[in-house]
Amino acid sequence: MQMLTSDDLEAELPGTHLFGHLMGSNISFDECIEPDGETVYRFAPESAEIGYSNPGQMVITPLAQACFSYPPDNDPNPSCFRVFRYGDGYVFDAVGATSRFVVTKVLRGIDICPDPGALIS
Repeated sequence: MQMLTSDDLEAELPGTHLFGHLMGSNISFDECIEPDGETVYRFAPESAEIGYSNPGQMVITPLAQACFSYPPDNDPNPSCFRVFRYGDGYVFDAVGATSRFVVTKVLRGIDICPDPGALIS
């Protein structure tokens, strides 16, 4: 897998809607990232009728990490990831943790994300 640089992340992640799963689990997620970095993150086990949904903010660091804060104004410890190209998608590898999020579907050209709420597919 090829790790993306800060320039790659700035060029590729804003304006996308990402769909995938937490590696080693049955937890699906999607994250919509507007061009300004505002996000909507959602996840749920496959059997859940109601999932978790939260607005956030993504920031790309000079260390080639995509960092996400939820909620965007009050999160003192953002979740930061190294991002690797993985086929037509990505793998988000948590910095300082063992979680990996595998993105299997990417929609591009997103201007406005859906409001936080029910999971979409």
